[in-house]
Amino acid sequence: MSPTPAWGAVILTAGEGRRMGGRAKGALCLDGVPVLRRQVRALQACGVGRVVVVLGRHAAALAPLVADLGVQTVALPTTTSDLIASQRAGLAQLPPSVDTAMLLLADQVLLNEADLREVQTAWAGRDPAVHSLYPVVAGQRGHPVLLSRSAVAAVCAQAEGQGVRHWQQQAGPMAVQAWASGNTHFVTDVDTPDDVRRLDAELGGGRLCWPEDGEAMPAQSGSSLSGMG
Repeated sequence: MSPTPAWGAVILTAGEGRRMGGRAKGALCLDGVPVLRRQVRALQACGVGRVVVVLGRHAAALAPLVADLGVQTVALPTTTSDLIASQRAGLAQLPPSVDTAMLLLADQVLLNEADLREVQTAWAGRDPAVHSLYPVVAGQRGHPVLLSRSAVAAVCAQAEGQGVRHWQQQAGPMAVQAWASGNTHFVTDVDTPDDVRRLDAELGGGRLCWPEDGEAMPAQSGSSLSGMG
C-alpha cells in the first residue's frame, strides 16, 4: 500500500475587498461561522496537516478568527494585495514534507469537508505525470488548485511576478489537467454586496451575513462543518 500523502494548503486572504466595500471576505459568516474559519476546519478534518493563511490589509480582522486553530500566517505588506505575491508567499511556507498543496480563495464561502474530499479523490485518481489539477464546472475554471511538491518548488523558483498560472502554462497539458465536476461550490465566490445578498437568498435567507449584521459564533466554537452548504 502506498503511503498517505502529506497535504498542505494555502488560503489566500490578502485581497483588499474593494468591490465588497473594503470588507474582509473571510470574515463573512455562513450559519454564524466566519468563512475563513470554516475553510481551515474543513481542511483539517480532511487531514491537511499544514495550513498557511496569507494575510494583507485585513490581517487584524482575520487573524483572530483562526488564532486557536494552529495555522501558520504570513503577512504581505499592506501596500499590496497582488494575487501572485500571495500565492508565492504562501507556497514558500510549505515544508518539503508536504507532498500535495491546495490553493484556496478566501471568498469560496460554500467549500466544506465533502468538497475537499472530492478534490483529494480526484488527485488520488490522476495519472502520476500530472503535477497540477483544478476543477472545471460547466466550462468554468474553479478552485482549489492542486499542486505536487515539485510543482510548488517550480512555482517558487520562477522569476518575480510569475505565479501558478505562469507555471501551468509552461508545464503544458501533460502536467496540468482539469477534472470535470458538477459541484458548484468550486466556482461559487462573492465579490460584491449584491453577490452576498443573491447567494444568501439562494440558501434560503438569513444564513450568509457579516458578523456585525448577525450573531457570529465565537472563535472557540466546535460545531461541525461537514454538512454545511
